[in-house]
Amino acid sequence: MPKIIPTSTDTIGGRVRHAREAAGLTQEELSKKAGIGQGHLSDIERDNAEPMLRTIRLLAPALAVPPGWLAFGVEPPVCDSDGGFRTDAALTPAWRWGP
Repeated sequence: MPKIIPTSTDTIGGRVRHAREAAGLTQEELSKKAGIGQGHLSDIERDNAEPMLRTIRLLAPALAVPPGWLAFGVEPPVCDSDGGFRTDAALTPAWRWGP
């Protein structure tokens, strides 16, 4: 039986996927930007792998979201009035993580 791909932000994989799609990045683009393997990223998004802290620290700035939000679902990124997720360009400096 195939594993259900997360569609919510209830899991680390779901949050990574949500942030990646909101940023308009493909898995290939994000894996290059974060410096991790595309296969590993795919496994994380499908909740087939639990990322180590080092991986979360690489993904968070690449997605311009707080590492605490990726890891635990806390410190949520700023949302638009319609409930959408604002990406790097729209985030205030206080919410920007990484370069």
